[in-house]
Amino acid sequence: MALKSFLSLVDDKLAEAFHYVAPDKTKHRKPFIKGLDKVVEQFEEGKPRGGASAQWSANNNVVHFTPKLVNVPVTLEGKNEFFIPTERFRDAIVELRKEAEAGELDDALHEAYEGASKGSARETRRDSSTGSVRAGWSDERRAKFQASVAARKANKTK
Repeated sequence: MALKSFLSLVDDKLAEAFHYVAPDKTKHRKPFIKGLDKVVEQFEEGKPRGGASAQWSANNNVVHFTPKLVNVPVTLEGKNEFFIPTERFRDAIVELRKEAEAGELDDALHEAYEGASKGSARETRRDSSTGSVRAGWSDERRAKFQASVAARKANKTK
């Protein structure tokens, strides 16, 4: 009977609450701030970075700035693209850095990171039914390839 009174106090539904780990929204500050420092360094050298990791480009004394975390644009106040005069760009980045250090951007950074982990470029290309990274050739493409191989082999034997 003592076991029955013990079991009446146990709740198996609490296992999920016990194992729950609250997301640490502050862990994304450091890489974002490091990226902002890199942006200032590149801006002062006049060499923007290219490709998916590009955060800024300049044209006609205007800088087009897209803040990114893990190559995913960070949305600030509903926008992720900002146009800033070149003479104020460095000051704008310094201000954004201060906001990030103060924790004002934690929610936006966490949201960007979650978006990156849910839909990275590799995952979107992957054909989940076969588990392969590439979708592969269509039947038409495969037939054309086999025909071209057969034609090459026929030319070798002549």
